[in-house]
Amino acid sequence: MSTLTVEQEQLVIEHNRLVHYFAHRFYQENMDHADMVQIGTIGLIKASKVFDASRGYKFSTIAGKCIKNEIIKSFRKKRVQATSLNSPLLNNAKYTERIELIDNDINIQNEVPLNIDLQNALSKLDELERLIIKYSFGLEGFQCLTQSQIAKMVNISRSHVGRLKKSALEKLRKELEGVYNI
Repeated sequence: MSTLTVEQEQLVIEHNRLVHYFAHRFYQENMDHADMVQIGTIGLIKASKVFDASRGYKFSTIAGKCIKNEIIKSFRKKRVQATSLNSPLLNNAKYTERIELIDNDINIQNEVPLNIDLQNALSKLDELERLIIKYSFGLEGFQCLTQSQIAKMVNISRSHVGRLKKSALEKLRKELEGVYNI
């Protein structure tokens, strides 16, 4: 905490219980409580750096949001790592496309056509879901975009894009499991 002012350090010390409250509130068995406290403390330190008493907000309001955001962000990172498309289904020898995992994202080589089964599975998605999947993974010549970029393009929220993407991937997984009897 050497980069914090004395006032900022005092805020962090005084509001440390808030970190424990959120760590307990968001506790999950797959994550160590001490790790959650560390992550929450990062949020508390960030809050102490951005807090401006002249704006009329209580520090605990700002700190609570920052702590919660840090913890949720860590869950997202773990979920992306755990649910990456590096599943046995995609390692199946029947697939013809070349898949490279790069920073929890997928880049399918443009010169290799999509597997017929994947094309059929994509065709069963709603139009918006199909578009989100194609832009998310750069399929069929589409440029690979972030969820925020896709959200702006189709005029919906980034979180809605994330939910649609998750739903579409689940539908694709189920459809392809049926094809390959996995």
